[in-house]
Amino acid sequence: MKKSGIYILITVTLVFAAFTAGFFLGRNQDHGPIQVSTQPPSSSQTAVPASPAPTASSSIGKLNINFATFEELQTLPGIGPSLAQNIINYRITYGYFHSPSDLLKVPNFGEKRLESLLPYITV
Repeated sequence: MKKSGIYILITVTLVFAAFTAGFFLGRNQDHGPIQVSTQPPSSSQTAVPASPAPTASSSIGKLNINFATFEELQTLPGIGPSLAQNIINYRITYGYFHSPSDLLKVPNFGEKRLESLLPYITV
């Protein structure tokens, strides 16, 4: 009987480690991107990055787009609820942004908007 408890503990530990490492958060490469709702989160939902995140504001006062909340993204000039949700959906589907120019991959995000946001954002 004691051995079955040990096996359960080991299994739970391995599954937790796999989630922490992002093993189950890979891209659906065979069938395109995972479909994510474009509706803004309700007050009971919050977008949470896959790993623990530092604060969204860096020491230089720029907003880190990899960790910014739905509300924080909307404080940026030209970013409304729809575009804020598109940024979060992109982050959930594809992972963190490697550079601010990666925002051009977000639906409805253009070069002019990126150019106007560069003084306010960081990764």
